[in-house]
Amino acid sequence: MLNKNLVIDASGLTNGIIINGNAASRVFYVTNGVVAMLKSLTIANGLAPAGAFAPEGGGGGIFCRGRVDLLNCSVVSNSVAASASTTAFAGGIGCDHGDVRLTNCTLAFNQALTGAGGSQAGAFYNFVGTFILDQCTVVSNQAAGVNGGGR
Repeated sequence: MLNKNLVIDASGLTNGIIINGNAASRVFYVTNGVVAMLKSLTIANGLAPAGAFAPEGGGGGIFCRGRVDLLNCSVVSNSVAASASTTAFAGGIGCDHGDVRLTNCTLAFNQALTGAGGSQAGAFYNFVGTFILDQCTVVSNQAAGVNGGGR
């Protein structure tokens, strides 16, 4: 959980940094009022609980209620778990009353697994807020329901 402003800059490293959720937990949760700048990271294998962002469902790689800027990052192979009682939203990045900007990033192989209410948005789901993609690649994301790329 990021509850203070933070910059993680791996741009000086040849291969950047991989931050891996090991399919056990969400990688980043950016709380309300926080600004996070992430550079040259691979955010991988995060797993979020299902639910409609109340309080913590969705966004296996990143869940954002603050502001997060990603530059030259990859958000890959993240997922949101299926649930017997809720909809699964946003395998890669979930945004609820936050602001997200991705520049020269890749969102790939993220998935929203089937929940009772279905699933939406393998790559990203922007419930309320701003979500900007600039020179990004969104490929091979999957939602068992609708919007495999994002919404």
